[in-house]
Amino acid sequence: MQIALSTADEIAALQQAQLLASLRGHSGPTREDLLDGVRSCFVKGSMDAEGTVLMSLVGHVLTGKEIGDVPASAGVPPIVASFRKEAGRARLDIKDSVKKRVSLEIYRRENHRRTSRFLHCLNFLQVPFAGMVAGPDFVRGTGLERIHEHWQYAWSPMTEGALVEAAVYGSTIEEASTNRLREAIGRLDEEGKGRSANAAVSMLILACRMGLHRHTSQLLSLIAARVVEEPSFVEAVGAGNQLLLLWQSREPLEAHSLKEVPVLLRAAYQRSCYLLPGLAQCPEEELSLTLDSLASIRELLVAAQANELLDEELFWEAAGRLLAAQNHSHPSYGTISGAIAGLMFSAGRIDQSRLDELVVGYLRGISDSQKRVGFLRGLLKTCREAAWQNLQLVQSLDEIITAWDEKEFIAALPSLRLALADLTPRETDKVASRVAGLYGQVQLGELVRYQITENEMEFNRRLTQLVLETLSADGLTHWIELEGNE
Repeated sequence: MQIALSTADEIAALQQAQLLASLRGHSGPTREDLLDGVRSCFVKGSMDAEGTVLMSLVGHVLTGKEIGDVPASAGVPPIVASFRKEAGRARLDIKDSVKKRVSLEIYRRENHRRTSRFLHCLNFLQVPFAGMVAGPDFVRGTGLERIHEHWQYAWSPMTEGALVEAAVYGSTIEEASTNRLREAIGRLDEEGKGRSANAAVSMLILACRMGLHRHTSQLLSLIAARVVEEPSFVEAVGAGNQLLLLWQSREPLEAHSLKEVPVLLRAAYQRSCYLLPGLAQCPEEELSLTLDSLASIRELLVAAQANELLDEELFWEAAGRLLAAQNHSHPSYGTISGAIAGLMFSAGRIDQSRLDELVVGYLRGISDSQKRVGFLRGLLKTCREAAWQNLQLVQSLDEIITAWDEKEFIAALPSLRLALADLTPRETDKVASRVAGLYGQVQLGELVRYQITENEMEFNRRLTQLVLETLSADGLTHWIELEGNE
């Protein structure tokens, strides 16, 4: 948008500012007078349209971006001086408020790792200065393939204000972060996570990211105490996976000195194996998280195969006991059994015939539709590739589902959708191709018809039901069977 201003407009705005200053008793035009003169003489249309653009430009001109300094005699809080010193050593430009970017090679360069710790400390202290745009997240276990951290930073008056507020924790960035960390550890009990080994391990990784290795002894002791009494399988597996991640990432996190980590990893793994048979009575509200944990325990099993740190047989022995429990009365047992069967099949611990036996037993031998399809849900959670790679499994499922009447199928449909929900669109296409191949087709055709309305669908459903009931009453149901065979 272009704003055309003439010399006459400028003269009028100046005169307006001078008159307003005189009217208000100012010795000369102030910023307020100048803004009012600009609004009255430069804005030709609505303040909500042309005025918005113009006043944003005026604000930009009057604001500037340079950062001033207070006189040396005024003094600077120690934590602010610490921030400036660390920022200078990291070569971060804090001379203005313009947003800048910095890329840190945390795997290769020591000075970059030091800068990364400094920025993580500021984030932990909730100082608005920098944010990580991309890079490995060792706490959540995401983006681990990245070798660079990409940050965006900018100084603002709020940065110094937040630093002054953080001064209650210490006079330097490191001291404040250390004391803030100790406070956070103390709050674990207050937040109901005092017995959570997973929460304590997350805190340990965070401490390593901030370079506070010298202050982790309390955390290591806390984790050791929590792991041995962890009541939750989900939390125990989470703690084990995070400890494994910490040990595997000990180079960028400089965790070589934390010799206790392998011992804690082994303890978390052993606790997970101890709690595994108890999943035969897994509460339904915890089922989804438990399935996620069973899927993620593969990482620990891979680590067990790679070195002698973990005893792989300990897990498989516990898994075998759970699968043999036959606790079919519990609503979640079938789903958990499916997940265990998927893990065992993927690892070659059970063969195809045993898997087919379990599939047929659950989908044909149990009347409850939720329990019936629960096994399939668990199986595809830990062994998704079986849905398209295992032709015998696809055939068995097709035979079972085909044998269901409409009432059985409708009852099982929500559970079936949930079982297949984790498949990606490409994996779903693979499954569809397998099913189409069973019927001599290349593809299943158009599966979704958007031209049919909801009312038409409901009318067709009722009409079909009425026809089926009429044929059944007349003893002509075999006509439908003959038509299907043709």
